[in-house]
Amino acid sequence: MMMLACRQMSAYPIADTMFGLTEDEIALRRSVREFADKELAPYAQTIDQENTFKDMRSFWKKLGEHGLLGVTAPAEFGGSHMNYFSHVLVMEELSRASGSIALSYGAHSNLCVNQIVRNATQKQKEKYLPKLISGEHVGALAMSESNAGSDVVSMKLKAEKRGNKYGILQYPLKCSLLIAFCAIEYVPTFVCLCIRVKFDWRGLNGHNRSTLSIGLH
Repeated sequence: MMMLACRQMSAYPIADTMFGLTEDEIALRRSVREFADKELAPYAQTIDQENTFKDMRSFWKKLGEHGLLGVTAPAEFGGSHMNYFSHVLVMEELSRASGSIALSYGAHSNLCVNQIVRNATQKQKEKYLPKLISGEHVGALAMSESNAGSDVVSMKLKAEKRGNKYGILQYPLKCSLLIAFCAIEYVPTFVCLCIRVKFDWRGLNGHNRSTLSIGLH
């Protein structure tokens, strides 16, 4: 008979009063821990073994329903309007259940949603934040290169201005995402540009290319 394994949540003791958490922060941490224990921990081992999360979209919408996808976003866009420390608490508790899914959460809520909150125009925020915060859309960040890794300043991908538009040159984009980073060189300065892309753009696609997983990925 085949036995199904179920990973348990990390049970490292937490001294809330020692770290000076407020009552609201303690309540948030406990709420997220209960959510992760129920909705994520039972599937964590299977996710790592099979390198896929079959109920990812359903889980993502549950994150949205619990107000976790827009922790640092203003309430006018559906966000929870909390501080960044609150986001850290959410990330910590999700990580107790599944480090890999927690990293995906961080990419969505921090690298995507939080950057739009901080840097996008009002019109862009109104257009993209609500569905990202509800979990209907999934945000990501495309910036890895063989010589750069997560160091965006070392990227070789360039955006060249032609007329009043930018075009990304000499790089095959293969990812499913909301925003991507590329570099624009000026003399004498160097800046990074965040470009929004759509999954249905011609030449843009995403697929699982992982062949080996060791620890967090």
